[in-house]
Amino acid sequence: MQVYNSSSLRHPALLQRLTVLDLHFPLFNHSDLGSFLSLLFNIGRQIKHLSVNVLGPYTDHANTRMPVNVICNLCVNLESLTKLRVLTVSEPVEPCASLNHLKRLHVSDADEKSLTYLFENCTSLYELFLKSFGLNDSLLATLLSKNSLENLKTFCLIHHHISQEESNC
Repeated sequence: MQVYNSSSLRHPALLQRLTVLDLHFPLFNHSDLGSFLSLLFNIGRQIKHLSVNVLGPYTDHANTRMPVNVICNLCVNLESLTKLRVLTVSEPVEPCASLNHLKRLHVSDADEKSLTYLFENCTSLYELFLKSFGLNDSLLATLLSKNSLENLKTFCLIHHHISQEESNC
């Protein structure tokens, strides 16, 4: 669903059997974030597959970054979470047991706190796509110490700062 106006997000809230939600925001602002979280508050429990794509220009302000922990706490039955962009973690940060059944995760532009939160909580991932400009050797080592990703079958890493000297690829 293309979201040109945040008021259009009230319509999917009426779909009480919806399990797949795919949203595309040509622009994303603070009012969109509030409407998006309100939608998830209403139907998040039934959503199994969530895709949120910010297509157009994005102004990075702390109040418009998507709080991944809030999203995951509202969508307790998620199996896949894709196309997420501009993530952060809002306080307080608590473990999220519902992420144990998340199988697919595609994330772009997540801060270190968000990546740490996801790695600590997503213990059953079999598919992981990371597009993160801030990912480096040290952070990746820290993340892998929190989760060995033993079920992982597909892994894609784009725009990283992993050193070539230590790469075994």
